[in-house]
Amino acid sequence: MIGILQGTGGIADRMDTIVKLVEKETGAHIIYSHKPEELLDKLLQVYNEKLLPYYKTILANSPPDGKPED
Repeated sequence: MIGILQGTGGIADRMDTIVKLVEKETGAHIIYSHKPEELLDKLLQVYNEKLLPYYKTILANSPPDGKPED
């Protein structure tokens, strides 16, 4: 997950163009906003809705000692 705070100048304001030019699917969630609080809210929303459930599934299906099963 990548958060881009727009309106700060430099590469941050060109990231949407760069991502389109690269044309590589990485699976990363890229979140854009001009407002820091809004950006953080959006990042937390994506984390809670998409990433946290995935991580919980991994943990639920892993042995408690952290060692792979034979």
